[in-house]
Amino acid sequence: MSFLRLVETLTAFLQRLRASADSLDIIERQKVVRLLVKEVLVDNDSDAGGEHARVEYAHDASRNPTGW
Repeated sequence: MSFLRLVETLTAFLQRLRASADSLDIIERQKVVRLLVKEVLVDNDSDAGGEHARVEYAHDASRNPTGW
């Protein structure tokens, strides 16, 4: 699949997601999050004053200037 085709496919996915986000129930929202998020790491750093979370996404947007 070419890069342009992939971007078009992801853009269409985002458009559909935005259009239906308000009507999704919690199970459907969890499915979307599981598709997009690879890992969530929580660190209880008492020296820094509390917990910190780092989210690793399934897609690395920093490698692609379009964000997808």
